[in-house]
Amino acid sequence: MVRDHAPTVHHHKVRVGSAALRQVKTAYRSILLPRDKPTFQIAVGRSEALLGSARSFLFATTTRLWDELSTSSAASMQQRALVRLICTQATQSAAQAVDLVYAGGGIV
Repeated sequence: MVRDHAPTVHHHKVRVGSAALRQVKTAYRSILLPRDKPTFQIAVGRSEALLGSARSFLFATTTRLWDELSTSSAASMQQRALVRLICTQATQSAAQAVDLVYAGGGIV
């Protein structure tokens, strides 16, 4: 059986977004650390929510796909479309999470 590795690749993108959240340092135009700014805390919270929902949707979709493939020889057209959708959504959520944190930290 040939497995589509797209969900794995896109899970990696969600992990990259999570790693970017951990990497944000002091903004170059401010003496305050980003963690001390309320706007940064809001951005981190929104980013965590974006990444968490993308991760949950990705895992739920791939679990359903795996269950379907365990009982049949091929995935339905609906399942294949849903996998493509979640891969796109996970990538966009990771990028948006990074943008939110950078903007919230005053880095842009």
